[in-house]
Amino acid sequence: MDGRIMSGLYTPEIELVLEQGRKLLDQRSAEGRALSYGKIAKDLGMSAASVSNFFNRKQVGDVKKLADLLKHFIERERARDEASLLTVPFTDTRQAKKMMQALQFAHQYHRLVAVVSPPGTGKSTTVQEAQRRDPSIVRVHAANFFGPTATLQEMCEELREPQTGTSRALMKRIRAKLKGTGRLLVIDDAHKLRPNALDTVQTVYDQTGIGIVLFGTRELKRILTAIDERSEQMASRVAGRIWEIPEVDRNDLALILGAVMPEDHVEEALHLLEDDPSTLTSPRRLGNVIEIAGRLAQKHKGALGLTHIRQAMKLSA
Repeated sequence: MDGRIMSGLYTPEIELVLEQGRKLLDQRSAEGRALSYGKIAKDLGMSAASVSNFFNRKQVGDVKKLADLLKHFIERERARDEASLLTVPFTDTRQAKKMMQALQFAHQYHRLVAVVSPPGTGKSTTVQEAQRRDPSIVRVHAANFFGPTATLQEMCEELREPQTGTSRALMKRIRAKLKGTGRLLVIDDAHKLRPNALDTVQTVYDQTGIGIVLFGTRELKRILTAIDERSEQMASRVAGRIWEIPEVDRNDLALILGAVMPEDHVEEALHLLEDDPSTLTSPRRLGNVIEIAGRLAQKHKGALGLTHIRQAMKLSA
């Protein structure tokens, strides 16, 4: 084969690159530094027309070659993002390890599981790291107004499928996109879903056979273990598969601080944080402090230190 593929007919591997590429375009646009097809094409050594045709599912010459080049481009862009002083790196805290175990279990064995954690324990960072390691993971953010149709539409949006039509049509698209792929679906803030929306997630699980992870607060556990007729079906599918994430302690925060500053400064930095007890229990709040401290360090062209942490705490108070 010469790599030519008819318009709109891509292999699953190329579909995944297309999906990642579109997400990168959306991300850069949201950050105020939009990527044009021309900029991407210049980096790839291809024509802007070829890149445009690829993203719009039009006739492309050697689509596999273009997809391979685009995949490496996406990886380079991610590496640049991760090299930023303002990025708090993923750290193997006890919370992150347990969340990863849940994700890996659901993915490997195609199971429906739940992860219950206090707010601010590094859930988003862990899921982002899991997606970095395996871009096939699909993540949906739930909201209080999400009923069955909105939940299916959100899934379709993440899968780059049309969001119009009946719930049955939406479900058919999701099933066609996910069934037999071995991918993993993560529902973030699942405790916010309406009861009938959780029923819809259960149906997606039953019809696609992929692993699904429900992330939420302790309210999610209450919903999943309630003894009533409505929750019985969902409860039976997650029985024995609810991962409860431990509270954050000083050792967890020390690991995070140790990833961004000299080890001999970590203990003193923890003492500084004692002035703000809420930061001592939340990696999210600590991440905010570190990001501000990173900007201060970058401004003064130096390594992140105790002075920057102290200043950042005042600014974030």
